[in-house]
Amino acid sequence: MTFDPLNLPFQQSAPFLEAPERTAGQAADQATGQELRAESILLEEFSYAGVSAYQAREDSAALINLYLLATGALATGLGVLGNANAGAARPTVSIIAITALVIFALFSFAFFARFLGLEQEYREGILAMGVIKEFYIQRLRRAAPEIELAFRWRLRKRPHAATLAGGAPLIAWTIALLCGLSVAGAVGEARQLYSILANVSVPYTPEPALGFSAPFFWELLFGLLVVGAHLAYFFLVARRQRQGAQREAVEQAERIERELARRD
Repeated sequence: MTFDPLNLPFQQSAPFLEAPERTAGQAADQATGQELRAESILLEEFSYAGVSAYQAREDSAALINLYLLATGALATGLGVLGNANAGAARPTVSIIAITALVIFALFSFAFFARFLGLEQEYREGILAMGVIKEFYIQRLRRAAPEIELAFRWRLRKRPHAATLAGGAPLIAWTIALLCGLSVAGAVGEARQLYSILANVSVPYTPEPALGFSAPFFWELLFGLLVVGAHLAYFFLVARRQRQGAQREAVEQAERIERELARRD
């Protein structure tokens, strides 16, 4: 018996290890072994893909909760530092705030990349299950032509992924925005620290820079650059991987269909 990954520590049956009935001759030839059953191995693979997709969703929820806790801790810490930001302690407070904001920005990008990675793992599990379903549909089509009607989710007509403005991508963009705000805050604190140490005035009112005049220009510039870096990562890495995985799964299903049609 093997453990049920969805209901630990309870066990589940292992049908791929159950030997079918054999004749006396077969039993004599294979007295010490067990025959593998291909259909049961496929069922185990289907179960494993489902567990992987389920675990990816669970990890995504845990990751979001952890990130929310980190965001709350940062907000609380900045509030405490704001109350202590006076007199001779002001440079020290600024250094601590800059360090905290930079560390949070780095963690935010790591969370962003990991969150998209978990979404990719979830899609991989769903696609693996779709390929196995297509195999069974093609194998059973001659004996039960109506079997296709029983499956609403097919590999080529699976539920559409969330748009860029909803679902998981919306959470990812929230993380990207918070990362950009952290970098912008760190730049603002760095400018304030420079003004204290150099004893010069650093205005936050509209100021000319790079031919433009806008309030908090440098803060906004660095914040937008960070958000743009997240956007580039999404389109160059995560989106390409998602489209590539979908294309490979469809091609695999087409090869299965061609092979079974050739044998028939």
